[in-house]
Amino acid sequence: MKRVNGAAKSHKHQIFGDKELKTLYNHATVKRLKPGDKLINEGDSDNGAHLLVEGALIAKKRLNGKDKEFIHIRQKRENGGVAFFGQDHWPVSIAAAEPSILLAFEESTFDALDDRLKLFFYKRQYRLDFETIGRLLEKETELIRRNQYYQTYLFSTLNQKRPDYSHSELITGILKKIPRLPVFASTLATDLTDEEVSSTAVSDKVKQDPSLAANVLKTINSSYYSFGRNISDINHAVMLLGFNELYQLVIDEGIQKVMPNSSAFRDILSHSNCISRIAFGLSLASHAGKPSEISTIGLLHDLGKSIQHLLKRQNPKLNLLIEGLDPSLIGGLLLRNWNLPKQVWKSIEYQEYPKFAPPSEVPEDLLPNVALLYVAHLCFDTFSGKTNGMKSPFQREYIKVLDFGNTSIEKITKQRVIPTLMKNMDSFPAFFRKYLTTYMRSHMTT
Repeated sequence: MKRVNGAAKSHKHQIFGDKELKTLYNHATVKRLKPGDKLINEGDSDNGAHLLVEGALIAKKRLNGKDKEFIHIRQKRENGGVAFFGQDHWPVSIAAAEPSILLAFEESTFDALDDRLKLFFYKRQYRLDFETIGRLLEKETELIRRNQYYQTYLFSTLNQKRPDYSHSELITGILKKIPRLPVFASTLATDLTDEEVSSTAVSDKVKQDPSLAANVLKTINSSYYSFGRNISDINHAVMLLGFNELYQLVIDEGIQKVMPNSSAFRDILSHSNCISRIAFGLSLASHAGKPSEISTIGLLHDLGKSIQHLLKRQNPKLNLLIEGLDPSLIGGLLLRNWNLPKQVWKSIEYQEYPKFAPPSEVPEDLLPNVALLYVAHLCFDTFSGKTNGMKSPFQREYIKVLDFGNTSIEKITKQRVIPTLMKNMDSFPAFFRKYLTTYMRSHMTT
C-alpha cells in the first residue's frame, strides 16, 4: 500500500462515531511521542497507516550534513485526526514537534478495515495533500524569487570584477614578453575557420618547416603514441592519424616552444589534450559547433593557467598578485595578440560562465563552443571518477544547448562520447587511450 499524506480539519467531514473510533483504537498501536521522538527515519520502509490524533509532527530531510525542516503537521483532537500513509522508502524523517498521540496500523490491518473507515483516512489524506502542496508552492515561489535575486546579484558582481586586461599596461607588458606562437601553429589555427582545408594542405605546411616535420615524426614514433611501427614521413602520419590528430600534435609542438618544460605545465598540457579530444567527440555527436574549432579551443583553453605558472617562476615574490589574475581573460588576451581567430579567444574568455551564469548570458555565436567546452570537462571528470563535486545550477541548461535533453553526464559519456571516440581510438596518444580503455573496462561491460 503506497499512499501520500492526507487530513481533514472540521467536524462536518468526520464520518464515524464512537463505535468506529473504538474499532480504530482496537486495531491500532497507540504511540505517544515526546518532542524529538522519531516516528519514521529517512530511508525507512513503512507501508502502514498513521492517524495523528493530537499534537504536531515535523518532516525533516538530511541535506549537506544538516537536518532541514520541510513540513509541520498539526492536529487538535476535536478535528478527527490527520491521516498519512507509509512508503517503501521514506524521503524524509518524521518526528514529534510537541507531545503527540498517534494510531499506527500495519498494512494488513488497515486493508482489513471496512470501507467507511478507509474512506475516513482517504479524505484526511486528500486534505493534508492539498494543504501541503499549497505550503510547498508558497515555499517554491519564495525560493524562485530568492534564486533570481542571488543569480542577478552574483552575475553582476562577478561581471563587474572581470577586468579589461587589454587596457592594463602592466598586463599587456607581461604578455608582450611571452614568445609568440610559432607561425606554423597560428596559421593552422586560422586555417580551421575554412571548412574546405584539407589534410594534404596541412601536410604541405608541415613539410615547409623541416625542424617541425622532424619533431612531428619524432613524436609519432615515441612512447607518446606507442604505435609499435615506424612512421617514415608526414604523408604516412596524416594517413595514420587523420587531420585533427596531426593538427593537435603540431599545436602541441608550438605551445611547448613558448612554455616552460615543467611537471606543472605538462599536467596542464595533458589535461588540455584530453579536453580537446572529448570536446571534438561531443561536437561530432551533437552536431554543435565546428569539431576542428572546438578541438583548438580545447587545446588552448588553459593557456592562461600556463601563463600564471610561467609568471610565478619568473616572479616568485609576486605570487599572490599573479594568483589573482583571471586565467581565462589572460589566455584569451594572449591568443588575441597572437592573431588567432576571434571565435577561439573569445570562447576561452567566456569558458567560466557556465559555473555562475545561464546560457542566455553567453553571446549566441559563442554559446555552442562554451557549452561544448563545459560539458567536455564534465565528461572528463566522469572518465577520472570525479563525479561528487558541486554541480553548477545551470548544468542541465548547458547540456540542453547541445540537444542532449535531460540526459545525465554519465549517459552522455557512455552512449555518445565513447562510441564517437572509439572510431579514432588507434590514432590517439597512449595516455588518452589509457583513459578510454580504463573507463570502458569499468563502465561499458553492461
